Amino acid sequence: MSFWTSSFFDFKLYLCGDFLKIVGMKRYIIYILSLVMLASCAASGDSEVTPQLEEALYHFYTGKSYLQEQKYYDAMEEMLLAEQLCVETDKVVLKGQICYYKGELYVKKMDYSNALEMFSRALEFYDQAGSDVREHCMNAYEGMANVYAINGNPQESIELYRKASEMAVQMRSKMLFSPRDSVVDMKENLYNKALMRFATEIAAQYCKMEDGADKALAQLDSTYSKFNDSAVNPMDYPLLAKIYLKKNSLSKAAECLKGYSAYLSKENVSADSPGKLLELYTVSAQVARQKGDYRTALDYSTRYIELKDSLEFAARSESVREAEQQFVQRRLEEENYRIKMRGYKIAAAYILGILLLAAVVALLVRQYRMKLGKQDMLLAEYAENIDALGSKVASAENQKENLLSQLDVHKAKEKELKDLLENRFAEVKELVRTYYEFGDSKKLHKKVDDLLKMQLSGDNFAVMEQVVNAKNNDVIRKVRERYPNMREDNVKLLCLIYAGFSAQEISVILNDTPQNIYVRKSRLKKSLQELILEDPQMNFS
Repeated sequence: MSFWTSSFFDFKLYLCGDFLKIVGMKRYIIYILSLVMLASCAASGDSEVTPQLEEALYHFYTGKSYLQEQKYYDAMEEMLLAEQLCVETDKVVLKGQICYYKGELYVKKMDYSNALEMFSRALEFYDQAGSDVREHCMNAYEGMANVYAINGNPQESIELYRKASEMAVQMRSKMLFSPRDSVVDMKENLYNKALMRFATEIAAQYCKMEDGADKALAQLDSTYSKFNDSAVNPMDYPLLAKIYLKKNSLSKAAECLKGYSAYLSKENVSADSPGKLLELYTVSAQVARQKGDYRTALDYSTRYIELKDSLEFAARSESVREAEQQFVQRRLEEENYRIKMRGYKIAAAYILGILLLAAVVALLVRQYRMKLGKQDMLLAEYAENIDALGSKVASAENQKENLLSQLDVHKAKEKELKDLLENRFAEVKELVRTYYEFGDSKKLHKKVDDLLKMQLSGDNFAVMEQVVNAKNNDVIRKVRERYPNMREDNVKLLCLIYAGFSAQEISVILNDTPQNIYVRKSRLKKSLQELILEDPQMNFS
């Protein structure tokens, strides 16, 4: 498949990876980069772009950022999160990339067995990809080759470096047929450097073999003639020194060592480049040993051991494997919690169902009993109740005035007033309910109407507004502040809603139909949507 006709999503992932190699992984650009990539997917008609995939990409790039910053524990956590989020997707290239970088993390922490497993899994995902992923394969082969080289398996390492070289050659060949621009030129240069690196590593592996010194030297000569105009790369001086030591050319080995020391001094190499210092110490020890300068050899060997021990201690001090285990443990605990909560919800649903059934039965029984009674007796009884309620209301008014005069004296009085005002709500509700049930009685209509006018007029309604504010976190005050132009009849409706009155009850109070009340409530809720979003407690049904 052509490089330019690969899967669009995989191609963007490919380009994003290259871009991050160039600019570095800055935290503030990670999220923007993920959004840009996903926006381009959406624009191109990729229907598979989901919030879950967006989050997976964010964690993936964040993990790469942590890897570059040498925050390996954090990097592993981000890669595990990305891996979990894309499990159910078909983005096999992204899955392969996650496995590859997990392998890189294991290498950094010297966990080579898990590193090999991750690189192998990455190759399996790349094999499933329908797009051109030869560069990803090249990186995975190189990762495996490095691990085998570290573990002392030169033959296996050489075979894998050759596979990586094949990928690099194929990718470089494509550049010849691509429109030339700065990006193409940069990538071609990267492939050339990769080929030179693989060739040098193959030479290093030959040098480890019993009779491989000549092969190693020939490999380096061929590499320099192809890529470096026959000039020796200063970074290869330690390898050349080892080759000459195996060929018993002590003078040439010493000359290479001298050149390497001069190069490191020029580059101002310090503890920030431990790998270069390790090379210097180990080769210097070997050269000194063959010269018979055992004191110097011991000194370099001691330096080598101390530096290597410190690096291994640092690498193993924060295990990425531990991060993975902790991640899995947390997921198990979360799943157990979800299962437990699911059981609680089922039990609660059963209990609620039983309670609802009992409430329905009780309601049906009550309605049946009411039908059995005589209408006149009920009307008389309610008329008496209304008279009693009127007396209670008058008494409550007197108590309210007394309590209002004592509000600043003691906080306990404030609560008592609040309770009395809440009782008024209940009394008004009962009046309204009576009217709604027996609205065809002119005598009852007159009593209820007079009491409602008394209770819900001017000052009394203002008191109701105070109580609603007290019970509902100053909800009416907030509405008045946010919407100063709101009609007063809407404020009154909102006050009745928060006071707990039903649509039927409000229809009686406002002399309107329940259907109109429902419509007004719906419109009012839409107009307050912005305020409800800020404070969900203000929501009403």
